[in-house]
Amino acid sequence: MAVKEMRNLTLTTTVGKREKMGTLITTTTTSRAVEAFRGLKGYRFLNLTTFRKNSVPVLTTVLFALAGDKIYVWTTKDSGKVKRIRNNATVQITPSTRLGRPLGPIATASARIRSVTEQIEAQIVTDRQFGWLKRFFGLIWRLQGREQGYLEITPTEE
Repeated sequence: MAVKEMRNLTLTTTVGKREKMGTLITTTTTSRAVEAFRGLKGYRFLNLTTFRKNSVPVLTTVLFALAGDKIYVWTTKDSGKVKRIRNNATVQITPSTRLGRPLGPIATASARIRSVTEQIEAQIVTDRQFGWLKRFFGLIWRLQGREQGYLEITPTEE
């Protein structure tokens, strides 16, 4: 598997909107988290850091699917990361190897558990990205009686 190098990401400041000689000029703000999300293309694994109730970080390496400014993670609904996200939606992400070795900068993001009615987009994206691996683990989880769900991770302004 080829390793993609991340370039240095910088935080750009907001200039805002201003009117100059009747022309409206707008400048978009790009946070480090948004740039980090864009830099995830080409990676398959992500270190997802969630936080316990006592603020202790817990790092989990997960497969992810990128769709625009959203990251989808397919997991079981009874997993520890889901329980921690229910209590604290703030997460940290960084691209990694499948063994969890970080390959880029850490970005702060917000995670939420997608409801059953919102899972169609996440299911399509993850089916395409994970292929046979998702079908295999889906079969194992169904045989174990474990319910499956999706996490949606979006960038937050720092």
